Amino acid sequence: MRDSTIARNYAETLLELARRALQEDPARALALSREHELGFRTPRLAAERTLIAIEALYRLDRHADARALAERWLARGTDDLYRERVQRLLEKID
Repeated sequence: MRDSTIARNYAETLLELARRALQEDPARALALSREHELGFRTPRLAAERTLIAIEALYRLDRHADARALAERWLARGTDDLYRERVQRLLEKID
């Protein structure tokens, strides 16, 4: 139980660090989101991680990569609270 709590806290901390880095250092935010993806394959925080990655790519002027990731994520058909935010990011890319 303790190990799973530590892992969950670490996963949440990685995403919090990535969120904070978006404004000042989008490359770091992207790296942290990728580290999270590699270390935590569970879908629990996947939508938030993907949103961070899309925004980081956008801020790095990697618009084609941001669009591709956003479109792949939207194509999965998930209907959660991140869907609208991803669609708004796509509108910014246009």
